[in-house]
Amino acid sequence: MKKVIALMALVCVPSLLNAQAFEKGGNYIHAGFGVQPPSIGPISLGFEKGISNIVGIGRFGVGGVLAHEFYYYNLNYLGNAYVQNRTTLMGRCAYHFDFNIDKMDVYAGAGIGLQIRSYKNSLSIYPNPSVFGGIRYYFTDQFAVFAEVGYGLGYLSGGIVYRF
Repeated sequence: MKKVIALMALVCVPSLLNAQAFEKGGNYIHAGFGVQPPSIGPISLGFEKGISNIVGIGRFGVGGVLAHEFYYYNLNYLGNAYVQNRTTLMGRCAYHFDFNIDKMDVYAGAGIGLQIRSYKNSLSIYPNPSVFGGIRYYFTDQFAVFAEVGYGLGYLSGGIVYRF
């Protein structure tokens, strides 16, 4: 029994201690929540794939994000208040810096997409550019948390990442 426990420790513990950062061929799914006053959200779901080996001091990844947010406007001086829904579909490209720090992934990038706004019975579609920078911290090879700052989806957002 002691040999089985020792063997399991030798197999499992190194995989927890040496979580890899971003790499070519990796698939990453994230779910997050952002802050962009006066909205509630955005709530986002995204995917990214590593597409390059080392280029300069990092690697490239491409993917997309689907986000939704609720804007509440209270126009006290007119006595009106309304809620507007915004759904964003965006393609993104990120550069993941290879700082050789275990469990950390620092990145920056840009994206372009469409924002669909609905208010009462009207629907509008607008282009939506985005720039962002972020960091991921890996607890295991498959699971991480992330924080991002930027413009386009939310000023500040965070959430979880699953790698497969």
